[in-house]
Amino acid sequence: MAQKHRHKFHVLIADDDEDDRLLVKQAIEESLPNVDSSFVDDGEELLQYLDHCRTEPKGSEMRYPQLILLDINMPKVNGMEVLRRIRADDRHNAIPVVVLSTSDDVHDINLSYKLGANSFFIKPLDSADLIRMMAVLGTYWFETARLPINELLSSGQSTVKPKITATILIIDDSSFARKALNRIMRLAGHNTLEATDEETALYIYRTKKPDLVLLDLRMAGVNAKEVIARLREIDAKARVLIATGNGGELTREEIEHSGALGVFYKPILPESILKAIDSALVEKQ
Repeated sequence: MAQKHRHKFHVLIADDDEDDRLLVKQAIEESLPNVDSSFVDDGEELLQYLDHCRTEPKGSEMRYPQLILLDINMPKVNGMEVLRRIRADDRHNAIPVVVLSTSDDVHDINLSYKLGANSFFIKPLDSADLIRMMAVLGTYWFETARLPINELLSSGQSTVKPKITATILIIDDSSFARKALNRIMRLAGHNTLEATDEETALYIYRTKKPDLVLLDLRMAGVNAKEVIARLREIDAKARVLIATGNGGELTREEIEHSGALGVFYKPILPESILKAIDSALVEKQ
């Protein structure tokens, strides 16, 4: 069984100060190994990046960001105007934006939130403090928070088309995750069923006989291994993919021992989950 590797998150940083960009890059590399970063010099370049990365061919270096770090004081288009334009644009307004600025002016802080910033961080001058700040930021945004679905869905398109269409049971107590997975599955042509607890999931599996189960690892009061074991009592060939938000939670051996076919990671990338589903359904044939 091939284990799916955790994807890298992508952060777009807008900062016109070359020294600050270098410090931020070093801090990300030091504290956030699962994060890739791209840099732009000003607000105008940031807005152009967002527009262009949607139209660039697959494999381009211009990856759509899952998070934006935004300086306020930049030439051409300043951070406040960038915020205003992003939040007014339906194509981009779901992207979380964190202001990272040397300013501690209460007016800047209040206006940033008013315009739609998700957080405001005062940029520390010491590199060690900046590394610690990036670690905190990364823990929150990439391990704790649920990020919005990326651009593959915002346009209603996906670059991956399933080889097999199927009925898929989603077992997750997060309404956000179920909604995201539902949309991915339906855009790809799959049918979906939903359960938020173990007993409902088992009843649905017994009566509807879905082709595949997507099971959240960290549901309250639910042990994923026990759920898989009970599914196998109903159907010895039950196919299960485990969802987790933390790549360190499961080793390859633990996945295999649980009986799951593999693992996919949150926040959910349409391309990676559809590939994992394709692989699981092909194995079923």
